[in-house]
Amino acid sequence: MEIKLVTDGSGVASVSTSRITSWDKYFSNPGTLYYNLKNCQRLSNPNYNVEYHITAPNKSIGLPRDLFDGLRLRKLYINKSNITVLTKDIFKSLKNLCELDLNSNKLESLDSSIFNGLSKLERLDISANNLTTLPKELFNGLENLRVLMLYSNKLENLEPSIFNDLLQLQKLNLQRNELTHLSKDIFNGLEDLCFLDLSWNELTNLDSYIFNDLLQLKELNVSCNNVTTLPKDLFNGLGNLVYIFLDSNQLDKLDSSTFDNLLKLRILSISNNKLTTLPANTFKSNPNIFAITLSFNKLTNLEPGTFNDLSELHTLCIHNNNLTRLMNNIFNDLVYLHELNLGSNQILNLESDIFDNLLQLKKLNISNNNLTTLSSHLFNNLSHLATLDISNNKLATLSKDLFNSLENLRELNLKSIQLDNLESDFFDNLLQLEKLDISNNNLTTLSNNLFDNLSQLSNLDISNNDLTILSVDTFNKLKNLNELNLSSNKLNYIESGTFDNLMDLEKLDISKNNLITLKDLFSYLSQLSELDVSNNNLTILSKDTFKGLQDLRSLNLKSNQLNYIEPAEKIHE
Repeated sequence: MEIKLVTDGSGVASVSTSRITSWDKYFSNPGTLYYNLKNCQRLSNPNYNVEYHITAPNKSIGLPRDLFDGLRLRKLYINKSNITVLTKDIFKSLKNLCELDLNSNKLESLDSSIFNGLSKLERLDISANNLTTLPKELFNGLENLRVLMLYSNKLENLEPSIFNDLLQLQKLNLQRNELTHLSKDIFNGLEDLCFLDLSWNELTNLDSYIFNDLLQLKELNVSCNNVTTLPKDLFNGLGNLVYIFLDSNQLDKLDSSTFDNLLKLRILSISNNKLTTLPANTFKSNPNIFAITLSFNKLTNLEPGTFNDLSELHTLCIHNNNLTRLMNNIFNDLVYLHELNLGSNQILNLESDIFDNLLQLKKLNISNNNLTTLSSHLFNNLSHLATLDISNNKLATLSKDLFNSLENLRELNLKSIQLDNLESDFFDNLLQLEKLDISNNNLTTLSNNLFDNLSQLSNLDISNNDLTILSVDTFNKLKNLNELNLSSNKLNYIESGTFDNLMDLEKLDISKNNLITLKDLFSYLSQLSELDVSNNNLTILSKDTFKGLQDLRSLNLKSNQLNYIEPAEKIHE
């Protein structure tokens, strides 16, 4: 057990001299569990920092009722111990206590009067215990309490009047309990509350008026419950709300007025519910909203006007739904949108002008859909785009002009789109590209000049294709390449010199091919630290095979057919 005490800052004067104090009896007595020589030395120095640490064996023990008698403490921490019970008057003498932390013990109950007299208390943490219920008078008299932490207990119910005296409370954390119901009056009078966390409970509904008094509330978290519906006037009067988290509930619909008049709302997250549709004017009263997350629902369509007038929106996540089509003007008002995620839907087609107004877009994900074609003009106005993912579609071919306007693109994912050919100038305008993934396609050859303009490329993945041969010039211009993956192709032979210009290469994977020799491949790869040549048809390794690889840390040769490794020449003194 560890107990930390913080005095009122006056050194020796912080201990009453009117009687034998708890310091004399316990903390400076070598015969007790609480004795600590260093703390005694600290107490004798009035100029020393006022923090004290008292340690005792880490086993379940009770705390004497007079343990803190005579000490004028401001802060007291008794956490990460095995305390199971506290006597009701253990804190009775701590009239100046401002902060009490009982976090991470094994308390199962608390006497209703245990905090009596602690009128100066501002922060109370009794989280991570085994509490199943709290007496309704428990917090009576704590009129200066600002922060109350009750998370990670086993609370099933709260008395309706339990928080009535906490008129100064600003933060209340009830997450990770077993609450199934909350009285409509439970938060009455908490007009200064700014932060309320009800997540990870078992709530099934919320009364229309439960938040009515929370006029200063800025953040509300009700995620990871079993709430099925939201009353349309649930947030009425909460004009200061900035963050709302409703993720991982059972919501199947929203009323069009649910978020009305929340003019300060910036973050709204409703992911992992059962929403099938959204009213067109769901967000009409949230002009300052910054991020909306609707992912992992069952949305089949988005009504025209759903995102109208949301000019401040920065992030929109609608991935993992059942969308099949999008109206071509659905994003027209999102002129400052930076991130749009439409991945893992069932979209069949995208209109050529659907992204035209997204002039500030930096990240776009349209992966894992049913797209079979992309208009050559689809990305024409996305000159700020830095990351583009169109993987796992059924495109087969792409227009050579598709990426012409993406001069600031850093990452491009073309994995698993059934590509069978790439024209030699396909990537020519992607001068800033750093990461390219064209794995899991049907490519049989790569043009000599395909990568010539990608001088900034650091990561290239061409694995799981049908390549049988590589031109010696294929990678000549990739002088900044750090990682190259050519695994799971059908390469029989790699010509000497193919990797000679890759002097910054650190990882090379040519496993799962049909290679029978590695002659003169690695001579100039002085920075290479990882090399995988496993699962090929190598039978012989000459003594010079790995010449020049002075920084190599990992070499994988498994599953070849090696029958001879030429020994290195002996060094004669």
